[in-house]
This record gives sequence, structure tokens and C-alpha cells, in this order.
Amino acid sequence: MRIVAFGCSHTYGHSLPDCVVDKYLPGPHPSHFAFPSLIANQLGVMCINKSVPGASNLQILLNILQFNFLPNDLVLVMWTFPNRGTLFTEKKQLVKIAPWLLSDNIDKGILIDYSAKKDKTPKDSVIGMARSFYETHSDYHLRLMSWLYMDMASMFLDKIHIKKIFVTFDNAWNISENPMLDCRSIKEPLDSYEIDYGFDGFHPGLETHKIWANKILEVLKNNKN
Repeated sequence: MRIVAFGCSHTYGHSLPDCVVDKYLPGPHPSHFAFPSLIANQLGVMCINKSVPGASNLQILLNILQFNFLPNDLVLVMWTFPNRGTLFTEKKQLVKIAPWLLSDNIDKGILIDYSAKKDKTPKDSVIGMARSFYETHSDYHLRLMSWLYMDMASMFLDKIHIKKIFVTFDNAWNISENPMLDCRSIKEPLDSYEIDYGFDGFHPGLETHKIWANKILEVLKNNKN
């Protein structure tokens, strides 16, 4: 069995001790302290962390659809905030859209430069696409689309008989093995999200990742019984 994880910076382990470039930027590789690796260590299996800092739910879906799974893989998906998007330029470059691209905050400016460089798109173009994106899409529409992406991922993984655990963010973290039924209701909120933070003071820290890992391990244990 392998643990194959998908998500954004939270799944990547941004700002954990081994995943920091400076105060705001993630390291070049996913953290070994992030919850997917902690789960894999407990189970004694390999961890493949395919999460991408700044990813939207559409990008997470695309990464799932493009991955070559093995029959015994266990997929962990931590879906991200609905108010993110993914666009494609005329040169077929993928561009990540997020609220910080329109922020005047100096700290966020570092993230804008980082995003533009990673997406190989001029900074002004990225900001222009973000402005157009948020003028076109309402929060309600983005939330509906996120549910659609989750459903599509669920149906795809079910079709190829891959076991999955979805974690969603909607005012609380939820854990469910059937997102078609459970991801829309807050059944088991993890109120301890703010127990600690990483180096940047924003992303979850070591103790929070341990809590997430233990919660998912508990789900796995209960489903074996």
C-alpha cells in the first residue's frame, strides 16, 4: 500500500521546519512532518505527496485524474478553499488564482511574485486574470464548483476501485470516506486547528498536523473493525 496525498499548502506542509525558504515561501519538497507522511510512517508504507502550494480545487482534481494509481493505494485529499481558481493561458500555462493576488499587503506581494514565477506568467498578467476571475465568479458559484470537483474525484476513484479519505474545509475540517454523503455537513469539526502554527504564523504547525494524522488514522482503524 502507498499513501498518495493531494491538496494545497496545508497538505504540502508549508511552513513546517523542513519546508521553509523564508518566512512566507514553501520549501522545494513536501514536508516529512506533514500529516500524509505521519500517517504513512505509522502504517509503515510509502508516502507520495502530490499537493501543490496555492492549488485550487480544480487543480487538485486535475492532479488526481492525471496520476497513475496502483490497486492498493490509499488516497488522502485535503480539499482547499473554494475561492481559488485555475486558469490556462493561450500558451497552455496553468495559472493559480487566489485572493492574495489582489491584496495590497506587502507580505502578500512576496506571494504574488512567487506565484507569477512558478506559473511562468508576467506578474501584471496574473493580477489581471485574478481581477477578471473574481469579477466573473461569485462565492456561491465557486463553492458549487468545488462540490462538483469533489464529486468528480470521488466517482473517478470509485470507478478504478481506489480507497479514499476526503478532508474538506468549510468552517471546520471534516473527515469522510464518502464525500457524496458527508462532506457537506460538519460532523466532526477539528476545533484544534489553531493549536499551533508553522514558521509563517499562518499555516498549521507540527501539533496540528499530528492531530489531523491521528484523526485520519482513527477513521482507518474504525473502518477495519
